[in-house]
Amino acid sequence: MEGNAYSVINLFCVLILTLLLIKAIFDPNLYKNHKKIFALTIISQMGMYLADAFGNFISIGLLPWGRVANSIIQFIYFFALSMTCLRAFLLLEAINESSMYNNLKVRILMSSLSILLTLVAFISMILSICGADFHFLYYIDEAGGYHRGDFNFLQLICTFSYLLFLLVQGAYGLIKKNNYARIATYKYMIIFVIPAMLGGIIQLLVPQYPLLAMGITIATLILYTHLLQEQVLVDFLTTIYNRKALYTYLQSKIRNFDNELYLIMIDLDGFKQINDLYGHVEGDSALRDFGIMLSKLSKKTGCFVARYGGDEFTIVCDIAEIDNFIDDLNNNITKLNQERETAYNIEISYGYSKYGSEFSNIQQYIESADQLLYLDKRTKKEERAKKELRK
Repeated sequence: MEGNAYSVINLFCVLILTLLLIKAIFDPNLYKNHKKIFALTIISQMGMYLADAFGNFISIGLLPWGRVANSIIQFIYFFALSMTCLRAFLLLEAINESSMYNNLKVRILMSSLSILLTLVAFISMILSICGADFHFLYYIDEAGGYHRGDFNFLQLICTFSYLLFLLVQGAYGLIKKNNYARIATYKYMIIFVIPAMLGGIIQLLVPQYPLLAMGITIATLILYTHLLQEQVLVDFLTTIYNRKALYTYLQSKIRNFDNELYLIMIDLDGFKQINDLYGHVEGDSALRDFGIMLSKLSKKTGCFVARYGGDEFTIVCDIAEIDNFIDDLNNNITKLNQERETAYNIEISYGYSKYGSEFSNIQQYIESADQLLYLDKRTKKEERAKKELRK
């Protein structure tokens, strides 16, 4: 009965993941890159659980497929396990927009554990099929039963190395708080690791139940929750945070902050003319490029950036020298215009406000910066009008 329960639990996990995969694939709001990695993660898990289930059926004699079939199935299991850990790791790094994920060489290096586990599993498969006495990652007896090999610990190294890295990264991010915009992702890194790691550890002590599969399935559901949360708080066009995220962030920041905090409101000058002259597709392109530029600035400085609405953007930063930051912002805009090589330049008006006791709520804080923004826009319009009169 226990042997059957092992496979039934695996198959039940496959059913859950199938429903989750369908939901994720047809979710139009998930980012294409996130959706792709998430789908591959689930597919790897399903392969892992199916291989584990059928391998167990062979081991308990329910399926008379023998040594060769079980050897191949166990290879599929270890390959799928390594891919599951790697892709889950890469997905969280992609959500976190880490420089490590964006660096191809680092991604290849981080894949080395998965490659190692797959290679060892392949050697174990060949040795098992040949009936060799040397027990590598696993071995299959004459009756087709699965047994752990002398190097089975490599499975744990591969599985837990990625999880430990995420755990350390998440804990460091929460303690250091150098990027408040990613606090939620740091929390989910830790929450994701706990059920997967506990499941793997407990399964070592209670091997008759697939607790690792259960733990990873729970972790995947948690991961999908984070993806849904991200899409609620992120602007679909520019891929930076939206107004809802701004308010949530400011509430948390102000409650726990005892330093200088600046809010910068930004408006793109002449955006209506860009839409009228070049079309709304070009206008969207300008907004998207400006958002990407702000995202890069956020990674560099640790500030929080969001699209407030329309062609308005916000930056929240805890810095001592706001003028230096504004200079850096203007330099980045100049660089952006040089890279875009369009018939027009992206130009901005801005206003900023420093948080203080005179603000009784967040809306007053935002309105203070917004008033200075429109003062800057009005001043520029008056200067342009004067120039026209001189002509």
